Amino acid sequence: MTLILRKKDTIPISVTGGLSTVAIRIPSHPVARILLETTNLPIAAPSANISGKPSSTTFENVLHDFKGRVDVIIDGGDASISLESTVIDMTSDIPIILRPGSITQSMIEQVLKTSVLDQSEILIDNVPKAPGMKYKHYAPMATLKVIRGSNNAVKAYLLTKTKTDPKIAVLGPTNIISSLDTDIVIDLGSLDNMNIIAKNLFSAFRQLDQLNIKEAYIVAIPEIGVGKAIMNRIMKAANHQVIDI
Repeated sequence: MTLILRKKDTIPISVTGGLSTVAIRIPSHPVARILLETTNLPIAAPSANISGKPSSTTFENVLHDFKGRVDVIIDGGDASISLESTVIDMTSDIPIILRPGSITQSMIEQVLKTSVLDQSEILIDNVPKAPGMKYKHYAPMATLKVIRGSNNAVKAYLLTKTKTDPKIAVLGPTNIISSLDTDIVIDLGSLDNMNIIAKNLFSAFRQLDQLNIKEAYIVAIPEIGVGKAIMNRIMKAANHQVIDI
């Protein structure tokens, strides 16, 4: 979880991207905590991915993106959740979610005993207040389109599409794509375990790049619990291109 707060003058403007606010996060990962304790300094850091491209969830992802670009890369193992943190703006009377994550709106409201707003799709004066609020973000090189509709309608649509062009890649939950007979099917996992789908999402986007896929379709998932954060990433990766069946 990342909290956005009003910055003090001691925090340089270069850290805040010119904004009067600063995003603060205390990581839970033991390697990150040892690094902070060893340096005994606050560390300003962006995400370990090229801007706009799929996030890194493994050491190999980071090494691919940043080998030769930075002095040191620390292997902390695979990401445990594989979705970026929930970002909450605490600068107003009502907390505002700017980026959904595995810590959901209902979880936050249960702790705070008050309502929380979700403005994760809204830009203020066309300026993103948090990472990932850009219109297109997390995107693979392929043209990605979201397929949304009933299970039967989505299956029928994808069967027709893949028969026409077997080079089209399809990403989605197991129960939707298991019946497809096409060359490139990437199974994100069962809808019974949204955390697995979250964990597989960015690796699937990177797999599209590795396979040099030009066109891909991804099945929308229910926006329940962490599903909202997953769909947030999917919609931005697809640049909000949706086909409603």
